[in-house]
Amino acid sequence: VSDFCEYWITDPPYADAVNYHELSEFFLAWDKKLLKKAFPEWYADSKRVLAVRGRDETFNKSMIEIYSNLAQHMPDDGIQIIMFTHQDVSVWADLAMIVWSAGLQVTAAWNIATETDASGLKDGNYVKGTVLLVLRKQTGNETAYLDELYPDIEDEVKRQIDSMHSLDDKEEPNFSDADYILAAYAAALKVLTSVKRIEDIDVHYELSRERKTGELSPIAQLIEAATTIAYDQLFPP
Repeated sequence: VSDFCEYWITDPPYADAVNYHELSEFFLAWDKKLLKKAFPEWYADSKRVLAVRGRDETFNKSMIEIYSNLAQHMPDDGIQIIMFTHQDVSVWADLAMIVWSAGLQVTAAWNIATETDASGLKDGNYVKGTVLLVLRKQTGNETAYLDELYPDIEDEVKRQIDSMHSLDDKEEPNFSDADYILAAYAAALKVLTSVKRIEDIDVHYELSRERKTGELSPIAQLIEAATTIAYDQLFPP
């Protein structure tokens, strides 16, 4: 991207959740001829080789390059929107560090109900919404320790859950418990990315480090704690 814009709206790959490069080719089987006819100046190729995919060091590096580039092509008072849905706390921790590394911070998060009702097709506690993260350029110089951020995360998670409760339809709720948990992750990102540096975290090392199955990074552990806060807020006393 080389254009300079005040707003960038992106719907990036959700790590390993959806193989978009494969899906695009699936739809191109139907759409290719129509696209070439309707928009002859457009390309009708999936660009599969360029796809950001997987969940490894390559994914994180590509995401940092992309969002750093977008940040460099927006004014100081510009805004980015990232649409994100994933239930793995480690993926959210990586996203926090990607945003950090790109010189951005999360300033607001909104849960939008995006899934239509699929009675009989989907059962259980599946996600019905997408989190829209509002990002601005990182302008602060504050340094903090991880344990200092926990009280702020607790306050932000409670505020996020309460705001969703007040917006939701009491008779026919739009949000499931899974959506509230995603909102808690987003609230944690808002606090984590508000500081320029966390004293005990080396972001580049954490993003490139190989982890055993089930092993959580310090950032992931903090976001995981937001889940407990959310459940405490959801369950009646």
